[in-house]
Amino acid sequence: MKVVRIVIVAVLLGIGAWMAIALSHVDADIGAPAGPDRLMGAIDSGAAAGKAAIARDILREHPIDGRAFRVLAQAETDAARADSFLAIAVRRAPRDRLTRTAAIDRAFARGDVENGLLHLDALLRVAPGVREEMLQRLAGLLEHEEIQAALLPRLEMAPNWRPALATVLKSPQVPAAPAATLLEHLGKRTPLQPGEVHAYVTLLNRLGRNAEARRAWWQSLPLSVRSSDANGLFDGGFEQPDVAGGFGWRIGTQPGLTTAYDDIDPLEGARSLVLDFDGRAVADLGVEQPLALRPGHYRLAAGVENNTSAARPFLLEVACQGAPVPQLSLELPSATRTPDWQRSQGEFDVPAACSGQLLRLRLAARSLQERMVSGTLRLDAIRLNPLGNQGPQPAAQPLR
Repeated sequence: MKVVRIVIVAVLLGIGAWMAIALSHVDADIGAPAGPDRLMGAIDSGAAAGKAAIARDILREHPIDGRAFRVLAQAETDAARADSFLAIAVRRAPRDRLTRTAAIDRAFARGDVENGLLHLDALLRVAPGVREEMLQRLAGLLEHEEIQAALLPRLEMAPNWRPALATVLKSPQVPAAPAATLLEHLGKRTPLQPGEVHAYVTLLNRLGRNAEARRAWWQSLPLSVRSSDANGLFDGGFEQPDVAGGFGWRIGTQPGLTTAYDDIDPLEGARSLVLDFDGRAVADLGVEQPLALRPGHYRLAAGVENNTSAARPFLLEVACQGAPVPQLSLELPSATRTPDWQRSQGEFDVPAACSGQLLRLRLAARSLQERMVSGTLRLDAIRLNPLGNQGPQPAAQPLR
């Protein structure tokens, strides 16, 4: 434990040293030529000698200047007097960045992580320009329970730098496991913010905990839309156009193609998804949804209205993450002379080693000519159901 504390203190002192350098680049040409602001500017930029003497001169003219007490604290060799000066500095200049930096350094030097993070919290509130660097360094220490225990109460107060931490936590440079643990514990104390939910889901996926990631995402949704989650597929009827990302539908913008939720003649419910092709070649259809299915046997079914000129079939594919071959390539009905809704269905297995999957719509084109499509394709009533030990069923069945 002592070694761990030494490591923590050493790294946090490094944070304080970096902040002191970053924040010392201040404008020394402010205030009257010989006024407190100009003199403090000279001290903080390193251009002045005899800093303690100058600080006392400042206090004779401006006795409540907390910045001058900070200079005296840094110059004082007696620990008790230095602590007293610094406490006055924090009270009188709570928004002064270098005062907070000095308080951070002093707390961390004593091994007082809780008070060090208290002052770090205060500094991050008033110095947005240094948040990313400081939070990156802090995130590297989240494997230590002592850091997490001291950080959680600060985050529970919803400081203005809390969204910035969520962005940092999901960066590839931050260890995923302790970052996910922090957000898990934070979520038990206070509702996670949208950016934190996204970070938590990203981290769990990175750790291969896809089912937990999906559960966390689903629980973050409004109660009014959770009923559209059935057996691992979200919103198979395209009734929730306002829910996107996460484990919902991801619909990307593609050249030659307009994709939208549409309320004209759906197969079921109030809407369907329509893909409108303008005759140009399409490289990708941009319709997909991540899944987190348990190992087992499943049936995928979909309603399709194909009124396109496509020479090759459209496919609904389910693929395990990183797998070269999909578990299912469900061929959708081709265009008919009298377009109407039809149903397709197919079955597939999810092996034990497949913790995360992707459902996507694809055109099985083999050439540029075959990617040139016009007309509309509609999807609706997509269902994904677990099955028992039944044998495979036919891949496509007409609806009517």
